[in-house]
Amino acid sequence: MSRLSNCVRPLFALTVVAACALTAAAQGPQKSDPQTQDEAAIRENVRKMEEGWNTKNATLFAEPYAEDGDGVAIGGFVGKGRELIEKVHWGMFKGDFKDSTIALKVRQLRFLRPDVALVQIDNTNTFRQGSQVKHEYKSVITLVMTKEAGRWKIASFQNTIAEPPSWRRQQ
Repeated sequence: MSRLSNCVRPLFALTVVAACALTAAAQGPQKSDPQTQDEAAIRENVRKMEEGWNTKNATLFAEPYAEDGDGVAIGGFVGKGRELIEKVHWGMFKGDFKDSTIALKVRQLRFLRPDVALVQIDNTNTFRQGSQVKHEYKSVITLVMTKEAGRWKIASFQNTIAEPPSWRRQQ
């Protein structure tokens, strides 16, 4: 009995160690590495843009932009500088886009260098009339983000229509 016991104990211990190692490997690297922190900061900027749009707060929407950041909207409007981007969005939120909401989903986040990231985002812009959906469109937003003084900012923004607006599809 003691011989069997002497064989089983090491096998049991080896099994426990192997199970722990496999569990750790399946969980992947810990979430504290610098690139993961950078990804989280970039995603937080995308979240701020979405929240700013959906609450009609142009200051919050423009906050992730670099001071000299630029943007190209779907209609071809080119804006240069966070201040202008904020000002234009205040007007949009009082005008044609006052009843719209956006849903942003990061499609791809790729570091070109440790301080430069390319971010592609799927966007659905939904326009409502009261509680009814009036129409929507889908677009792909491409951001070039740079890390300056430890903070990620949007250097460039491009919004490209990906699917014709629903009012055009219905014609």
